[in-house]
Amino acid sequence: DDLPEARRLLGNVRADARFDDQPQDFRHAVLVLAGYVEMREDQGESARALLSAAAQLQDTDPDVWYWLSWVEADLGQHDDAARSLARLFRKWPDLGDNLQDDHLWRLVREADASSDARTELLQAIFDSGWKREALGGISHLHYELALVRARQGDVAALRRIVPTVTWPTDIVRMRSDRRFDAAVD
Repeated sequence: DDLPEARRLLGNVRADARFDDQPQDFRHAVLVLAGYVEMREDQGESARALLSAAAQLQDTDPDVWYWLSWVEADLGQHDDAARSLARLFRKWPDLGDNLQDDHLWRLVREADASSDARTELLQAIFDSGWKREALGGISHLHYELALVRARQGDVAALRRIVPTVTWPTDIVRMRSDRRFDAAVD
């Protein structure tokens, strides 16, 4: 619980000339822990660097991508944050229920509506088959993806996505939007 002392000790371990000679699992664990401590101490830039280094060293921990997305969002790097979370959904699709809804919605809302990263996140969520009951279920996110595909004129994608949109407000929006005519009866 002594985060300043943890920062000091982990910094000493990383600065040791023998650190790079240690087993990969050990270095990964140190980088993850150091990144987490930096994140908890509101040191966003260093947390991002450490967590990114941990992910590059060994891409086996979904928490790294989740924490990285939080740090990037806090730094205002919404596209990077969306891509980090998309990575989590692609590699560990069953972990969606462990995510905080407010973080997910923050990324969807704060990323530019035409951003490739936002679309990548929405597509990764859809492709993961994630089912969420909270906040009206996953329907709202599927509707957001459907809007992107409608703007792109991708009728084949719309036909796959539209049946998964079940929230009444979203259905009314699709029925009143001519861009959905090819996919909505």
